[in-house]
Amino acid sequence: MSSTTRFHHSVPTDTDSEAIGVDNRASACISHKIDDFIGELHDTNRVIVGFNGSRTSNIKTGTLRWNWTDDEGISHSHIIPNSFYCPSGGVRLLSPQHWAQEISKNRSIPHPPSCVTTSQYIQLIWGNNKYRKTIPLGMKDNVGTMY
Repeated sequence: MSSTTRFHHSVPTDTDSEAIGVDNRASACISHKIDDFIGELHDTNRVIVGFNGSRTSNIKTGTLRWNWTDDEGISHSHIIPNSFYCPSGGVRLLSPQHWAQEISKNRSIPHPPSCVTTSQYIQLIWGNNKYRKTIPLGMKDNVGTMY
């Protein structure tokens, strides 16, 4: 990582900010907040399998709209179709591969979105490599969390 890259640590910048965990193992983006979704939600027979095989059903699919700032502090709106609404989940998770796949669908992008994970941070890269979001891994939980 270059010396000019700045970490935006896991501190909310306003009262509307809520944690979004970055989970490289999640197959899709997930939110328990209905206000995160735009448009209609659709019933599905999907089941989310979690830690120790726990199973969560009553999942709906829809389009997420999340806003986050890049490393320069510029806010970007991210529209992520085919995401899961799971009201009983109590968590918001960004699946970097799902996010990148949905952005890349039906678009001719020379440099599609990507994610780099190191021992110290997760970095999301998008906009033909123009924008970056560097998310430090938590010292106590080794998890990337952004707001």
